[in-house]
Amino acid sequence: MSRLNQIREKSPRELFLEKTEEEWREKWAQEKGELDPLLTMMGKERLRRTLELIPSGEIEGKEVLDLGCGSGRVAEFLQKKGGRVSAVDAVSEGFAYKKIPFTRAVFPYYFSPKKYSGVVFADVLAELPESLYRLSLSELSELLEKDGWLLLSTPLDVRTEDPIGHLISLIRTEFEIEDCQVSHHRLYHSLQRFLLKTHFTRAFFQNIRILHICERISRLLYKERGITHIILLVRKKSLF
Repeated sequence: MSRLNQIREKSPRELFLEKTEEEWREKWAQEKGELDPLLTMMGKERLRRTLELIPSGEIEGKEVLDLGCGSGRVAEFLQKKGGRVSAVDAVSEGFAYKKIPFTRAVFPYYFSPKKYSGVVFADVLAELPESLYRLSLSELSELLEKDGWLLLSTPLDVRTEDPIGHLISLIRTEFEIEDCQVSHHRLYHSLQRFLLKTHFTRAFFQNIRILHICERISRLLYKERGITHIILLVRKKSLF
């Protein structure tokens, strides 16, 4: 390596990639219970709703991608449905399925040599800088075949003005929306923050009935302002 290459400053992209990888390794080391959806009731419910919205009839024999795969629970579902699955994430620490091809890469700086019939992009967008949102949606569109589907989910910040409207406007630049599902978990999140963590409260929050009751109350109290998470099934726009 030349002396010039040794002393040159890293580009913003290189710094972003290094920072992202480091952050996610640390998260998997310290917060696995929050990152694996099967370890919390909220995670299980989000996973269930995500899998419900995936177009199961368009998976068998098709190339499908789980982008930001985390533990690989969605990738496993896609494989069981007969898809030719690829999985991508910034780090491999949480990925549990050795029979599924895995690539370590940081989105939106991931370049695939092939197109996919479907892509799952679950809870990744909110982890990116807002300045990369538009680029991310453009890159997601590029990953898809003509008429390919995208399953995108993301948490929403209830403190911002019209987060759903802003998200949908952004998505419509590249995709047609086919279906969506929202979660009203503002009250549930508030209770989790304010109740002391004891054996009783851990059992309380792992009860699916409690989650559903809190969601019904949140829907009544806050209306749209209580929506904390959205899952969207969208289709790549046709150029003609």
